[in-house]
Amino acid sequence: MRWALWAKTFNDAWILTAAAGALLFVFSGLYVYMGSQFEDEKLNVILENLPDVFSKVTPIPLSQLITPLGRIAGLLVDPTLFLTCGLWAVARGSDAVSGELNRGTMELLLAQPVPRYQIVLVQAVVTTICAALLCLIVLLGCYLGVWLAQYKTGVDFERYSRGVFNLFCLNYVIAAVTTLLSSVDRYRWRTLALGGGFMVTQLIVKVLSRLKEQFEPLRYCTVYGAYEPWWLIDAKPEAYWTLFLNLNGTLLAIGTACFILATIIFCKRDLPAPL
Repeated sequence: MRWALWAKTFNDAWILTAAAGALLFVFSGLYVYMGSQFEDEKLNVILENLPDVFSKVTPIPLSQLITPLGRIAGLLVDPTLFLTCGLWAVARGSDAVSGELNRGTMELLLAQPVPRYQIVLVQAVVTTICAALLCLIVLLGCYLGVWLAQYKTGVDFERYSRGVFNLFCLNYVIAAVTTLLSSVDRYRWRTLALGGGFMVTQLIVKVLSRLKEQFEPLRYCTVYGAYEPWWLIDAKPEAYWTLFLNLNGTLLAIGTACFILATIIFCKRDLPAPL
């Protein structure tokens, strides 16, 4: 039955993941290719004439946007990528418990000789694997875009992959928080709304922390405060692992804690009868 549980969970996840992956691959390739069409001199003039507020809001220094690495790093903070990855993570997390309850399939799962904790554990593992696949697809899309663009200077994909891993950690924690919300709910639509609200609220707090110095401490109140792909890409070798632990370590710790708590809640709660 355990293998059947794994097969069912992968079967539930693959369509959504494939659709998101196709969109991310095409968008990543086009983003990188279109970014290469700007002439460096003209782009530099545009960046120099932007209002000062842009330098506060953008996660990447404006002076780095004229370099190939800085330009393709802009993909990792693009709203389209944010929304696609975030909505995917919320959709996957909401399916863990409330999705099964809403469809009426949870009773069938619990009738099988499978411990309760394995139901959430398998969901968490499959979601983590799919999140890693999506980030790998983003990296492949960027590689294709760079190959088509034929930049005059090479792009260090080893450094760029540091930022992509930061994206994986962000997807992991959003999916974990939504799984935690799913573990206490019975309606998937409500879990989707709460998970989406969490994602948007956290993003707004992150933007506020950049706009004003007095709001800067707010970045420690949002998981997006640990999403700084450019810091990792641009980090010096001696500072990289400290930064890695501070940013990625924080996201992975929060995500793992949410998955564990969701498992505990699900194992202890009384599940409602199917309608």
